[in-house]
Amino acid sequence: MELNPDSLERRVPEQLSRDHTTGQEALRIGLERYAFASRHCRPGRLLDIACGVGYGTSLLTERVSQIDSALGIDLSEGAIAYARELLRRIASTLRHGFKNRYLTIARQAPA
Repeated sequence: MELNPDSLERRVPEQLSRDHTTGQEALRIGLERYAFASRHCRPGRLLDIACGVGYGTSLLTERVSQIDSALGIDLSEGAIAYARELLRRIASTLRHGFKNRYLTIARQAPA
């Protein structure tokens, strides 16, 4: 699957035209969200659901100390392929899709 560099859903920062003002604004907002998240992450494992091309996963692993590993998940094969190249330098796992296209997360309440 080809990535569309002008897509607002899966932005590719390195390929986004400077003249694409909507795309640049969407990228800025996305980066602000990851910067906010980085201030609230704890050391350990990182899970980035709908990681897209991985720029946010990369930002989090750079800003949060003591991230042991990162798991990024996205429905786009093209986005995951791009993210694998971007994130090959860190201990990360990237996966395409979810079983039945749904994700269920269960958390056990403290006793």
